[in-house]
Amino acid sequence: MIYISTALYCEAQPFIQHYNLKKDMTESKFQIFRNDTIILIITKTGSINAAIGVTYLCSKHIPEPSDVFINIGICAAKKKDISLGNLFLCNKIIEQVTGRSYYPDMLFAHSFLESGIVSSPNIINDKKENVEEKAGGDNEFLIDMEAAGVYQGASIFFQPHQLIFLKVVSDYGTGEKITPEKVTGLMEGNIEKITSWVDQIHRNYLVNPVSFLPEEEECISKVVTNLQCSVSMEYQLRQILRYHKLIHGSLCDRINQYMDNSDMPCKTKTEGKIYFEELKSKLI
Repeated sequence: MIYISTALYCEAQPFIQHYNLKKDMTESKFQIFRNDTIILIITKTGSINAAIGVTYLCSKHIPEPSDVFINIGICAAKKKDISLGNLFLCNKIIEQVTGRSYYPDMLFAHSFLESGIVSSPNIINDKKENVEEKAGGDNEFLIDMEAAGVYQGASIFFQPHQLIFLKVVSDYGTGEKITPEKVTGLMEGNIEKITSWVDQIHRNYLVNPVSFLPEEEECISKVVTNLQCSVSMEYQLRQILRYHKLIHGSLCDRINQYMDNSDMPCKTKTEGKIYFEELKSKLI
């Protein structure tokens, strides 16, 4: 199953049409649309509404390990050299009120732009300094109102590698008028890129997970031991390697090449984490 959340109907409309989703008339709390493989909820705007909506949906329709969750919506861009309509995959989510950061696992190869995003409790007004203040550091180019709430709600039911946050730039937070028609048009301009990528991930990777041969399991055990991996690190590693095997076929040569150096095994868990992140970057 592919789960989708949007804040607004005008964001959801192109996906409802693309997937031929039908409104669930038994639902009265939220607008929910679905077919046999897709379920979409419109949560309304704001982090609290988003968290409640996602929790409501997943409580009634419990996700499976083969499912994927996508939050799709518009956002403001911090910098005006970012074109309206640009599509970003979010690699970091900052809750502006608390300062907490959340990190979806970036396991899948893609051709999208990447950025962190700041979730603000308020609509950004036309004061330039407000945009700068709310937009976080140099790597957080985007601002929305829902991503942090969506992540907190969805992470109760999904693993980080199942969570995808896609945002389309609609404005610069300077008070420009954004009509529902404009939002729908921006989504329509990106829908083929979004749906073809998500469908491929769901069909080829999550629904049909790759298994490991005995010799590949030995290689994985070597990495876990040498890097002093925690349980969660080993879980991440296996997800990355499944995807790597699906795309490239071979595992052991790449792993053994990386493990064959004088620093192995790592002496501390901190050192292991550093090498683990480096290995991830080489495999993805």
